[in-house]
Amino acid sequence: MLTRKDLKNLNLQFSNGQVHNESSLDFVLTQTARSPHWYKTMCLLTRAILLDHIFEDGNKRTA
Repeated sequence: MLTRKDLKNLNLQFSNGQVHNESSLDFVLTQTARSPHWYKTMCLLTRAILLDHIFEDGNKRTA
């Protein structure tokens, strides 16, 4: 399971790692923790990063 720290570190490879939308990040991490399927987890994370703009910059590159 990915954590908040894992996602920030991933974004740091492309940008500054600053979270812009805390509530969306919390929501998607809660939803992915409930999913037993890795592909559903990745879909939820990708959607949240791209559409909810979780980070200040580098959302498309992170996704």
